[in-house]
Amino acid sequence: MCDDDCPHCGARHFSPVDSEDLTVLVQPDGSEFVVLRSRDLAEHVPEYEVAGRFPTRAKAEEFGFG
Repeated sequence: MCDDDCPHCGARHFSPVDSEDLTVLVQPDGSEFVVLRSRDLAEHVPEYEVAGRFPTRAKAEEFGFG
């Protein structure tokens, strides 16, 4: 998460109170589920890399969020 300017009121160096963490994503890919992880240094645009492939969503989420 990074500080930014509020797009609604223009407040500077605003930290979001409630935001969605998109560092790790689990996506279906054919018969597998892929865990995508964004680099720590990515700022405004995520830079996803494949961290693993799993036969079930449960195993992928355990790896990605566990």
